[in-house]
Order: sequence, then structure tokens, then C-alpha cells
Amino acid sequence: MSETHTDAEVADQQRAFAEACVHALWKAGGVKLDYSAASISLLDAAVGNFWPEGKPGAEKEIPGAIFAAAGYLGEVVIRTSPNVHWTWGNLEQPMLQFPGGAQGDVRTWVYKRIAEGPKRDLRHYFKVSLDLGNQTKTLAEVGTTLSWWRSLPYRLQVWRARRRR
Repeated sequence: MSETHTDAEVADQQRAFAEACVHALWKAGGVKLDYSAASISLLDAAVGNFWPEGKPGAEKEIPGAIFAAAGYLGEVVIRTSPNVHWTWGNLEQPMLQFPGGAQGDVRTWVYKRIAEGPKRDLRHYFKVSLDLGNQTKTLAEVGTTLSWWRSLPYRLQVWRARRRR
């Protein structure tokens, strides 16, 4: 049976994850996140420094950190673009909901940054999210094809399988 959550419940949960990220990065390395657009660069650097690409088993060690960093990234998107909000998405997990129906899987974005390194810069995902949220570009114009978004359920299954190992 699938779980469902109200948008308000999802938003509360993600705000708590974001706060956990703020506190953890401050405690671990003195990184001060302030929910500004500029702080996404700090988040990206922290994710890259604390969980460098190529570190064996990094994705197994830090599922909570993925959730926290994703919550923070999503919160900055929402605070910067009033047309975006948290929702219980079509992947049965917290997602960003954009105008026009597209959804963004911030957990996968953070996971990809950890697993694949700097080529999956979180600043890119942030910019794409702002373009979609502010409706300055369409899904096709930001270079994210709908087929990629449709393949997320498969990608999520792979990610979950790797987490269980």
C-alpha cells in the first residue's frame, strides 16, 4: 500500500531536514548556510568535500545526509521562487512541484552530486528549478527532457537498491 502525505506535512518534514543540514554543516566544518541563492555554492562544495566522489560506499553511509541536503536545496528553491512548493510526488516521496505539473526529485539530485561528482553541480539544478518555478523557461528549454523525468522511477529503484546493500 502506498503512503500519502499532505503538502503541509511534506513541507514541515523537509524544513526539518533543511535545518538539520544547516546545523550539521556548521558543526562539521563551520559552513554557514543562510537559505540564500548564494548558499547553494556552499552546499555543493560541502557535499563534494564531505562526501567526495569516488569514495567507496559513500552513498551507503549517508542517506540521512542526502535527505538533509535535499531538504535544504528544496527550501532555497521554494524561498526563492514562490511558484514552487513541496508535495508528496508521483515517486511516493517528497518532491518539488513546479507550475505546469513538472516535479523535481531533489534527493536524486543530491545523490547524483555525491555519486557522480562536480559534473552534477547543485547550482545547475537550482538554476533549472528557478527557471521552471518562475516560468521563464519550459521543461524543454531548460534542457531537461520529459523522458528523463519519466525515467526517475527506475533511477529511484536503482538508488534504493544500492542503499539497501
